[in-house]
Amino acid sequence: MNFFEMVKKWTVNDYRTQGIKSEVIIDMLISEFVAEIVAFGLEIDVKDKSKIKLLAKEFPIKLGEKYIKNTKASYLIGDDVNRKIYLTELNTNAWNFPGRDDREQLTSLVNAEDDGVDKLWDFFFKVLDRHIKRPTEESRKYFYTLHKLIDGIGLLPSMKMSELEKEVKRAFNGYQLRIIYISMPPIDVEEKSLSDGRKLFKVMSVVHLKDILDNPEAFNEYLAEEKNESWASTREILDEIMNYVKK
Repeated sequence: MNFFEMVKKWTVNDYRTQGIKSEVIIDMLISEFVAEIVAFGLEIDVKDKSKIKLLAKEFPIKLGEKYIKNTKASYLIGDDVNRKIYLTELNTNAWNFPGRDDREQLTSLVNAEDDGVDKLWDFFFKVLDRHIKRPTEESRKYFYTLHKLIDGIGLLPSMKMSELEKEVKRAFNGYQLRIIYISMPPIDVEEKSLSDGRKLFKVMSVVHLKDILDNPEAFNEYLAEEKNESWASTREILDEIMNYVKK
């Protein structure tokens, strides 16, 4: 058994094993390609493939009025073509979407979308400030996220925090927020609604991972050439997992 076969065997095995979070497994597989997955699902015309990119993972989103109490968006993706930032959530729930937790998460994302991009950054830097003043075990991870973000937009980590905040806001000035779900199982948002009566399809867009797997040639158009080989291997694992996903 070679290395790839070993990884495939245990990735598929663990996806099917109780007590192991399927979201973590799928996240590990798709993170390298998540910007392209969103671009494909939204049919964004990306001639310059650097124009849509992953900005951050597990990005903090304000939850209620407590100072830094937050939930997390699975991915924060920047689209310089359409001047948007996608609050992107990974859904591996094959049984009853949206459940109570899904609705609470979606409500937080809708509130963030309503607040707009400046308040998104305001809250992120408040969280960072709290971790400067009261460091915890998680603090280094938040600053790693900051460094990945500023590296992606070409800022210098030696800048003062106040300068970084100003430059990040400047880089995304005028961008709009949009909620995207990447879903393993098929979900029909046309027939489902939030507790306030709004239809899900009016507040979120869904990219079905199966559509990407079923259209390999079309998806390859969204990939930089150096990613083709690694995606082919990833797709082989995802295809095997997809056989286990409830239709």
